[in-house]
Amino acid sequence: MLTFRAPRFLRRTQARLSRNVQLAAVRASNKAGRWGRTRVRRELGALLNVAQKRLRAREIRATKRRIFYEFRVYRREFPPRILKGTRFRPYRGQARAASSHVGTLRIKAYGKTQVFEQVLRIQTPKGPRYLLLREDGRRPNRVMGTWVKSNYRGPAKLKKQVRDQFSREFARQYRLLSNRR
Repeated sequence: MLTFRAPRFLRRTQARLSRNVQLAAVRASNKAGRWGRTRVRRELGALLNVAQKRLRAREIRATKRRIFYEFRVYRREFPPRILKGTRFRPYRGQARAASSHVGTLRIKAYGKTQVFEQVLRIQTPKGPRYLLLREDGRRPNRVMGTWVKSNYRGPAKLKKQVRDQFSREFARQYRLLSNRR
């Protein structure tokens, strides 16, 4: 799970802040959080080679009582059929009309290409299913897709950029609120 929050000093002194500062902090938290959210989704989608809309995440926006923004990414496994870089090449000599084929499966994920030899592809109503064939006659195992690892915390570089984005946005929001009153 990945969480972005407002700086610690704002949470500590929240009770003593003026209304302008509170409103500016809430708006800045939401803006900076959404800015970081788009980058995290883009990075995770590229890392797992899956469409961003497939990621399981939750956004909790900042309010007056709780002036920090949270974006949670949950661990989830993605089957090979929905990965962007999945390529299956059947071996020669198989009927084209058959509902299952044996061939080579290539999956691109985590910045590398994984190659599986001797893979059986079975066409099901939900989409293709891939099974690994064993030469010694043991039960075949399915090909696992990619997943969000439980220890994924997001890049430190992005977290620093979110902090800088929050500071800039806070100054801009505070200036707008001061001019209005």
